[in-house]
Amino acid sequence: APAERCFDFGDDAGAAAAAKLTGNFMIAGAIEALAEGLDLAEGHGLDRQQVLRMLTSTIFDCAIYRGYGDRIARRDHSEGGFSMANGLKDARLIRDAAAATRTAMPLGAHLAASFEIAAMDPNISHLDWSALALHVAGLAGAPPTPASTSAAFMA
Repeated sequence: APAERCFDFGDDAGAAAAAKLTGNFMIAGAIEALAEGLDLAEGHGLDRQQVLRMLTSTIFDCAIYRGYGDRIARRDHSEGGFSMANGLKDARLIRDAAAATRTAMPLGAHLAASFEIAAMDPNISHLDWSALALHVAGLAGAPPTPASTSAAFMA
């Protein structure tokens, strides 16, 4: 990696792990936000993909929102990316890290609970962790069935 993309967090090996968990926590939060936001837009009769194009060409023009947003908008959570099991593992690690430092993380607690449930659902447990969106849709009464499981992830 280029030097400008390397970050020194000191001699404590746990510091780098905490930085990685911080990033994965924020990605999981973005997945949840995308799922809920696009469901809200669709509930108001808007096209999910059109709303996502507007958002990712303006206020959320970044790789995470474009890549995971595309999967969520299309309801395509095919295997091969970051797995639901890895999402659950990190959600638990984030919850434990927060508890160890007495850090309040209500969104982290919510995400851990959501991943616990989603990872037990045989319809989505084998998919990319963006399939958390299908769990979110299921909470709203929509059928938690992926539209496709064969399309490749495009970031």
